[in-house]
Amino acid sequence: MLRNTPIAAIIILIAILFSQQAYGKIFTVKVLADKNATELKLYVSPMTTKSSSRAKELKSSAGNVFEGNVPASNTGFYQMVVMKDGAQYYSTAFFPDEDKNENIEVRIEHHALIIGGTNENNLLSEFSRVAAKNGRAQWEMSSPDDGKLYGVLKNYMLAADSLVAVTDCNPAVKDYVKLWALTQAYNGVHSAVAQALRSGRNLLFTSRDVIGDYSNALDCSLAVLFQETFLMINKELPRDTILLAKFDALYSRYTNEDVLKKMSEFLISGFMTRHNYARDFDGGLAQLRAVVEKYKLDNKYIAEYEKRRATIKGAAFPADVVLRDAAGNVVDFSTFKGKYVYIDMWASWCVPCIKEVPYLQELEKELKNTDVIIISVSVDKNEQAWKKKMQDLGLHGCQLIDKENKLYDALNPKGVPFFVIYDKEGRLYMHDAPRPSDGARLKNILEGLK
Repeated sequence: MLRNTPIAAIIILIAILFSQQAYGKIFTVKVLADKNATELKLYVSPMTTKSSSRAKELKSSAGNVFEGNVPASNTGFYQMVVMKDGAQYYSTAFFPDEDKNENIEVRIEHHALIIGGTNENNLLSEFSRVAAKNGRAQWEMSSPDDGKLYGVLKNYMLAADSLVAVTDCNPAVKDYVKLWALTQAYNGVHSAVAQALRSGRNLLFTSRDVIGDYSNALDCSLAVLFQETFLMINKELPRDTILLAKFDALYSRYTNEDVLKKMSEFLISGFMTRHNYARDFDGGLAQLRAVVEKYKLDNKYIAEYEKRRATIKGAAFPADVVLRDAAGNVVDFSTFKGKYVYIDMWASWCVPCIKEVPYLQELEKELKNTDVIIISVSVDKNEQAWKKKMQDLGLHGCQLIDKENKLYDALNPKGVPFFVIYDKEGRLYMHDAPRPSDGARLKNILEGLK
């Protein structure tokens, strides 16, 4: 068949086929839902121990059939979520063959997403049903009843053990279900503690009473598929101490390489987010260097920390930040030299950011100090979403975007909206400045800048 085909065409064909195979698996999923559903969407995301991957929305066709190409998971596990009439239904599915495309049916049953076809997916679906039932039972408790609540939370572990015991399937799926139960129970206890504190009381039981000592259970690669794992491990590490002490405790208790790698990232990220760079930049750097050197971690952490020097008063505007206007033109920050610059960092998806817009527009109208200019910098990754939101809100003035989020990373805010002021020389004047809704407080600061 290929005998008379030019060599170049064959090479291109092979390259295309290889790239498609390398990209992942094609999922064709029929959702068995009632015909009255006004909204039906399906998302699939690979659950991998390596780099994280966002959920992929599968495209719909007639008859509630969805299809799409999803990156292959190195664990065989995939998270599936169905959106139906504003509600979410989810479960984990197991498809271990990375090269095999999947054609499956799913259904919503008793607030859970059911994915059948194999013993592995039957087990995962059954526990999805348990998780949904227990979650609703906890949510619907009208009055405090610690005995009943303890029973609901303990049921995660008991149900998982029972299901695993009677199901003949891949051992990895059994291990996953036990971890799923452990993390669900932990979440339940955490929510119960918070609710009790809001009511001015303490629970009659602790997380240890429900889930016991979980260190050994979490010392495996599958544990990093659950975000709760990092919170649970962190809870067992020394508190209010230097970073090296936390790492010493971590490495003394855990041996799995994936757990150590991901937990190291978690601890360092938390450290860099919370550290007060203006008060003790050099001390924090010394702590981080000690950890990186002792445990032979990537020097990228040192580089990331060094970028936070931009949060210290007097620091120059980060040189590697690229700001662009709506037309795609690069706007060099040096353009604003000779003016104080009040920067509003925001995003199209951020509700608190949107609430600041009327106050910002009012400030722009009323500000009399010609030595001050106001610019808005979006941290949107999606440029079209940014442009649409600007149009919807009728935004004007200097509107720029930082798609790579380099300014956001360098200034290390806790989130958006976030506000800073740079002086006439392009050096940081005020980190975490007042927001427009602060009214006279911000206006007086800006009017007083000379």
